Amino acid sequence: MNHPKLYVTALFILLKTISFSQNQNNIWYFGDRAGLSFNTNPPTTLNDGVFSHAEGVSSICDINGDLLFFTNGLKVWNSNLVTMPNGFGLLGDNSSSQILIIPNPGNCNIYYIFTTPSQSLLGGLYFSI
Repeated sequence: MNHPKLYVTALFILLKTISFSQNQNNIWYFGDRAGLSFNTNPPTTLNDGVFSHAEGVSSICDINGDLLFFTNGLKVWNSNLVTMPNGFGLLGDNSSSQILIIPNPGNCNIYYIFTTPSQSLLGGLYFSI
């Protein structure tokens, strides 16, 4: 039986294991309150996520691999799993498959969260700071 999702997950884990990183992507949250921490070898499963989300999610860590925050494109949670101040009203959607967090190159304390709306809505790329 062919399991494409399993193969893709295994590929990402393999690439993460053999690639050089600055630890900013060491913690992933996804799916049904699940996540992975790549701060250990082998990776550690996380079961403390706050959402059940079938599609796009994103997280960012500091250079030490410590979680800063994560988002499902609708809300943003901090490392204590609490909604951040003004961490709601992002213009993503439960069916958005793309969410991206980018640090500001000139200020390491500012991050941009890029979201996309539902495919059924007109719109494009949105960002929040």
